[in-house]
Amino acid sequence: MRADYPQERSRALVWLLCAVITAFILEMCLIQFGGANFLARNLVLASENLRSYRVWTLLSYSFLHDPKNLLHVLFSALGLYFIGRELLPVLGTRRFLSLYGVGAVVAGLVWTCFHLNPTDSLVGASGAICAFFVVFACLYPERPITVLFLFIPVTLPKTKYLAWTLFALDFVGLVFFELPGHLTVVAHSAHLGGMLAGLLFYQLAVKAHDWRFTLPWRRRPQEVIPPAWVVKQGKQAATPAFQVNLTEREHLKLEVDRILDKINSKGFGSLTPEERKTLDEAREMLSKH
Repeated sequence: MRADYPQERSRALVWLLCAVITAFILEMCLIQFGGANFLARNLVLASENLRSYRVWTLLSYSFLHDPKNLLHVLFSALGLYFIGRELLPVLGTRRFLSLYGVGAVVAGLVWTCFHLNPTDSLVGASGAICAFFVVFACLYPERPITVLFLFIPVTLPKTKYLAWTLFALDFVGLVFFELPGHLTVVAHSAHLGGMLAGLLFYQLAVKAHDWRFTLPWRRRPQEVIPPAWVVKQGKQAATPAFQVNLTEREHLKLEVDRILDKINSKGFGSLTPEERKTLDEAREMLSKH
């Protein structure tokens, strides 16, 4: 984790990773002791389970993985870690966990629309990870990113190029492989559903600076979330009852420290317009020195 990454907030990512890994271990144990049918009926996503009102499978499937393929859960864990550690300081705990849940549910619903056959089933966190990546690409579209291609690190100049490439590959996979019913181990429709969830989440709950899903006509004015430099470790400070003199550099520094502590505890969306203006003034002052 980063040096400026608050310990209490990093627990959300740690717990999510532990949940995925623990679920995989329990899944293997259940299968070893004859519990495969229990998994298929109660935790795996399938159209038959939804017809039987097992709606929780829209989320539970994302914690399960192919027990015969260790790389399946390994890549999911790596994706959650590397993307999650970038998103968590910006989104905060509630929006971070909400994004995972929304990504998994929407990915599952989209996949189900294309797989009404009762014998088809889905497991894996890739849909939710696609939602994570789309939000990351929306926040940092110009940032270079390094990916593993055939286990070889390849650096792409901009994150948005990778996002469009993944979208194109999954769209082609859906049209030419998944829809015709050809054998494929990749759930392209779930990936596309996760990307859709990430895009909607960014527009409604990130760009609007509100973790709740609000109606478009009731949203607050849209602003751009600042870069990760505004996240700083420290204990929450009480809001002062007086108006500080922001014309003095020392007072400005104290006010910025208070605002950074507030971001750590409540997220960037909790800031008032005056506090965001103060951050902008501090950034301009720092850029001059």
